[in-house]
Amino acid sequence: MKTATAIAFILLYSSYLFASEPQRANNYSVGNLVANNAKYSPSYNREDKMVDAWGIAIRPKGAGGHFWVTAKDVSYEYVGDVSSASDEKFRILFQDKLKSVALPVGGDDRHATGTVFSDSKDSFIITQTLAGAEPITAPAKFLFASDGGIISAWTERKRADGGFDRASEALKVLDQSKDGAQYFGLAINSSYNRIYAANFGANPGI
Repeated sequence: MKTATAIAFILLYSSYLFASEPQRANNYSVGNLVANNAKYSPSYNREDKMVDAWGIAIRPKGAGGHFWVTAKDVSYEYVGDVSSASDEKFRILFQDKLKSVALPVGGDDRHATGTVFSDSKDSFIITQTLAGAEPITAPAKFLFASDGGIISAWTERKRADGGFDRASEALKVLDQSKDGAQYFGLAINSSYNRIYAANFGANPGI
């Protein structure tokens, strides 16, 4: 009975603590920034091809500050939507010159299902070819997974003038489609040297 009384007291005291906390105002509001249909009244733009959006990755402040949204076989890049930003241009959503990157997903009926940002300086090194410029060999900045059993990666190179060399397509780095792999979700560890892909295909596992 003493144990039961103690538990009851803890529950009662916890309820008192939560009840006595002042109600905090909700500092967030929901808004449709981008949509594929005008009925959603997107405040930024209408993107007809943004269908089956699945996966979002954010490049944190100091590493670019933009976020990428995958949809079907494209990853769209956006910047801004930070109402308290000191620079006014970041207070609303916008896109820079890159806008989007095409993704290898494994077929017309396959979709990108996850994306992660990597800030590694020596892992996931890839070489991407560019039109009118030397190939880029550098650690991947973003990695993508698809239900077609494909993992792909993308990177960039900063130029001396402050601009960037950027590929318009991600590079296929792992193709397990013939093994029946179907990746639904992608994660990366805090050291940016290991990714985890959830395989729901013929041989389920991580």
